[in-house]
Amino acid sequence: MRYRAVGAVVCISVILLLSSCSSPVREVREVSSEPITAILGAFEREITLLEDELTDTQEQRIEGIRFVSGKLSGKRVVIAWTGIGKVNAAMTTTLLIEHFKPNKVIFTGIAGAVNQQLQPGDIVIAEKTAHHDMGTIWPEGLYHKGVKNRLDGWENPVFFPADERLLELAERAAEQVELGTIRMSTTNRAPKIVKGVVVTGDAFIASTDKCIELRKKLGADAVEMEGAAVAQICYQRRIGYLVIRSISDKADEGAVLDKQTFYIMAAKNSAMLVAELVGLLAAELPEEYLHLRWAGAGRPRVREVGIAPGVLSPGNLNGITDVEGVKVGHVTLIEGKDIRTGVTAIIPHSGNLFAEKVPAAIYLGNAFGKLIGYTQVEELGNIETPIVLTNTLNVGIVADGVIEYMLSLPGNENVMSINPVVGETNDGWLNDIRSRPVRQHHVREAIEKAAAGPVEEGSVGAGTGTICFGFKGGIGTSSRRLPKSQGGYTVGVLVQSNFGGALTINGAPVGRELAVEKNSGNKSGSCMIVVATDAPLLSRNLKRLAKRAVLGLARTGSVMDNSSGDYVIAFSTAKTLRVGAKRKKVSAEVLPNSKMGPLFTAVVEATEEAVYNSIFKATAVTGRDNHFCEALPIERTLEICRKYKVLN
Repeated sequence: MRYRAVGAVVCISVILLLSSCSSPVREVREVSSEPITAILGAFEREITLLEDELTDTQEQRIEGIRFVSGKLSGKRVVIAWTGIGKVNAAMTTTLLIEHFKPNKVIFTGIAGAVNQQLQPGDIVIAEKTAHHDMGTIWPEGLYHKGVKNRLDGWENPVFFPADERLLELAERAAEQVELGTIRMSTTNRAPKIVKGVVVTGDAFIASTDKCIELRKKLGADAVEMEGAAVAQICYQRRIGYLVIRSISDKADEGAVLDKQTFYIMAAKNSAMLVAELVGLLAAELPEEYLHLRWAGAGRPRVREVGIAPGVLSPGNLNGITDVEGVKVGHVTLIEGKDIRTGVTAIIPHSGNLFAEKVPAAIYLGNAFGKLIGYTQVEELGNIETPIVLTNTLNVGIVADGVIEYMLSLPGNENVMSINPVVGETNDGWLNDIRSRPVRQHHVREAIEKAAAGPVEEGSVGAGTGTICFGFKGGIGTSSRRLPKSQGGYTVGVLVQSNFGGALTINGAPVGRELAVEKNSGNKSGSCMIVVATDAPLLSRNLKRLAKRAVLGLARTGSVMDNSSGDYVIAFSTAKTLRVGAKRKKVSAEVLPNSKMGPLFTAVVEATEEAVYNSIFKATAVTGRDNHFCEALPIERTLEICRKYKVLN
């Protein structure tokens, strides 16, 4: 928030936080049956407007700060007034998180415009925020640099990236709310909505020269005194956030709008926008999944640190479960000093897969592997069981477990043939693979535990003992959703990463630079890739789709070495194309070849990001014979990405 008595350059800010915790050794926050949303405001007026809309109110004071809880738009909320500045906002946010453990936090306040193209009433949705007064001052000026995160030792980035899902929701909310226009002597146009950058500092800005500097060095669109402080807490606590600004005036000597005139309209706009965001966020992601949002011992997914491969947007969960009906389940086996393995099951739909087979295809990138079920899928073009991933020497036992599960299902009493699809990678360096610890009951457990929602990633399930690019690999997932003009279809990818090469991120030679320090250049290993889509495709075009997944693998630095088993299993969930014993023929519309291009783009991008997520989320593991595989060093990796300017 920025303040001055006359001619203030101001705007409204909204910050949403999405909580999480981590695994495999993690503190999991309990998920209330009726989660609470928190709303903080820097000015009392904004808070009062929202408090007036509450029902069932209760008041509580913590460290002298007043918190009022109740229901807003049918949702439980807690509201507090923070006051002006970084310290006040950070303190109140921390108290709120610690005491109320909200699933969402909205922070409202006023700030100023730096981008001279913006007019009063415009909305800036911040893709990222930064401290404009943090860094090192050299003779040539201020060098912006992040500080160490005391919670995990990583270096914070200069820019704190916004949550991708919340960005989309904020745009929708802003479009649905009828914002009030702030009348100017020069213009009286309706407010417009843009994406941009918001910067924060404890110095009040009323200088054209400073605006030019902030615009040039940081690409700033708006400036205020709280946003990045709250964003830093969110980043360090692994809580997603989003900042939204309602612009009033320009942060220079030419401010023409009286602060009080602006403030009344801005507060009203803010209250309406906050109420709309609360409703959209609640509808978008079921509350019972929120505690998994940042699973993985506090390690981030790549989009959470500014790495966003490709041009298409991910689905709501950015995972294979964005494809409707798809579920994923893990069983992780960590026993004694030597067992580090597991099972990951991917379920195309919740029905009886043998009775309702899904169109499918399998592409062999480099077939140095033990995939079970390939020949029948190649011949018939469908899959009739869950897809299960494990380690190399357990494929037979896991296949037996899949068969036992399928034969036990109601309706399969007379079934005499089952084609299990089981993939593998070799985790023998960290895991006592010869002991073959995965048993049939683990397979059933993984299948029965499978659920929609966020997929746990990293050192879990079939990825517990895998290694990727010399660092800990594991399970990773991502998705892409096509625009409605291109069909609106979703492509989701899940990988079991266990391969080598030279890690490349968005084109940056991360592996090459890390290899100097780590002396790691192993190129062998394997990768299982599972592709799901709701596009109506039969086996021929599913195989074409699967082929493109290896292009995404190549983008990460894989060369599919001689001893690498790289397989892509692709299936369609389109209900009209399922094959059942009672269905005499499939007569449904199938996507033509000419419409495949956007899907090819989607699978390449999702595969690339899924691999990145698998190693970013993976935690270090010590296993067989005291072998140790370290996790990818996030701080050093981001430094390299910044050096090559590949962060979004």
